[in-house]
Amino acid sequence: MADGNLALRYQEAENDYHITKSEYERKQALAAEKIVSEADLRSAEARIQQAELLYHAFEGGELTLLQYLMESDYFFEAYDLRLQTLRDLHLVNAEMNA
Repeated sequence: MADGNLALRYQEAENDYHITKSEYERKQALAAEKIVSEADLRSAEARIQQAELLYHAFEGGELTLLQYLMESDYFFEAYDLRLQTLRDLHLVNAEMNA
């Protein structure tokens, strides 16, 4: 049962990685044409990084579900801090230009 569950999780991670990669590449092309915002591109970039981490970790047998959840939590905390910093930067720029 555990092997079947792990195989299913691996397959889900692989599918998610390929779908997310396609979405990211599409958004990159649209961002180059200024059709998609920079924020949408950054969001897609964050999703592809997470999907890639999970897929490659499962592929190499290097990651348990608990380790993945802990890594994801760390990643999203760091990503949230980055977004907050960017927001603060834009607020300061807006105040200076006002």
